[in-house]
Amino acid sequence: MASTNTRFTALGMSGCGKTCYVLGMYYQMITGYKGFSLKADGDSVSKLETWMDQLDDGNGQERFPAGTGLTEVSDYQFKLKYALKDIMTFNWIDYAGGTLRARENNPESYQALTESIEQSTVLYLFLDGELFCEDDPAVGIRNLKKNVRTLNAYLNEYTESHPDTVPPIVFVITKGDLVSDYWSNYNITQIMHECFDMLMCKDIRFYVTMVSLGEGIAEDNYSGDVEPIGMHLPFFIGIYHQFLNFCLSLKREIEDEERRNRGSIAVNQSQINQINNRGWLGRLLNGSDISGQLRAIESAQETIRSNSELLMHYKKLMQAVSSQLLRDSRQITMYEDGIEREFDAAEIVNL
Repeated sequence: MASTNTRFTALGMSGCGKTCYVLGMYYQMITGYKGFSLKADGDSVSKLETWMDQLDDGNGQERFPAGTGLTEVSDYQFKLKYALKDIMTFNWIDYAGGTLRARENNPESYQALTESIEQSTVLYLFLDGELFCEDDPAVGIRNLKKNVRTLNAYLNEYTESHPDTVPPIVFVITKGDLVSDYWSNYNITQIMHECFDMLMCKDIRFYVTMVSLGEGIAEDNYSGDVEPIGMHLPFFIGIYHQFLNFCLSLKREIEDEERRNRGSIAVNQSQINQINNRGWLGRLLNGSDISGQLRAIESAQETIRSNSELLMHYKKLMQAVSSQLLRDSRQITMYEDGIEREFDAAEIVNL
C-alpha cells in the first residue's frame, strides 16, 4: 500500500533563514490553520518549544535560533493532523550550506544530502531576502548570484545525474518584512533567469514564495511582534505534492487490486452458478462451497469499497490544501518548463 510518510529537504547558504522558517512554520501550524495542524515528535518538541518561548519573550538577534552549523544536519520530525486526526508523518531535513562543499572533506554528509533529496517529495531552496534590500535591483540580483554559486553548482550536478528524479522545487525568500519596501522593483522571472537559468529549461516545476516571522519584527532592535506571514505556503505546497503522489500511487494500486478482486468475484460467481444449475441436490451437497464463495465475493467487494473510500479521503484532503493555495495564489509564482503559470491544481482532475 502507498505510504503517506515522507521527507522534505531544505537547502540554503548560511544565514539565509532556514532554521527560522522551521520555527515560524511550527509557530503558525501548532495552533492550526484551515483545519490542519502540526505536532512535533521526538527531540524536535523541546527544541521548538524553547525557541518559541525565546521568540515570544526575547528581543534583539538573540530571540532567533542559531543557524545550522557548517555541515550540521537537523532532522525535525512532525505529524500532520487534520481535524485533530493524524494524516501523515514527515521529516524536515535542514542541511547547512557547508554540506554543499563537503564532497571531499566530508563525503558521508555529501552523500547523505543527495540521498535525502532523492527521497524527498519537495526540495526547498532558501534565499536570503536581505540580499534584495537594494534600491537598484541589479545590485540585489548580483548579490544573490554571488550567494548561490555553490547552491547552483550542486543543482547542476544533481540534475545531470538525476534527470528524471528531480522533485518539485520551492524557492523560499526569507525576511519578507525587510524585502517588502524593495520587492516591487524586481521581476521574478528575471531573477530566475539570471540566477537559476538551468531550471528554466528543464522539464520541472518550481515555485517562488516569500515568508516572514512578522511585518514589524525587525523594529526597535528586533523586538517587534511575532506574526508569521506566508509560513504555511511553502509547507502547503509540499503536502499538496505529497498527497498528489500518494493519491496517484494509491489509485494505481486500487485499480490493480480491483481487477484482481473483480476477477475473483467472477470466478466465485461462476462456480455458484454451476452448482445452482445442478438443482436442489447440487445445492444441498455443495452448500458449504456456496457459503465460502459468497464470503469470498463479499470480502472482495468490501476491499474495493474500503480502497475507494481511502482514496476519496485523501482526495478531499488534497482539495482542502489546493483550495487554500488557490486562495493564496497571488503570493505564489509557479513555473513549468521555464514558463510562468498560474497554480490551478489541475492534477486533481486525473484522480
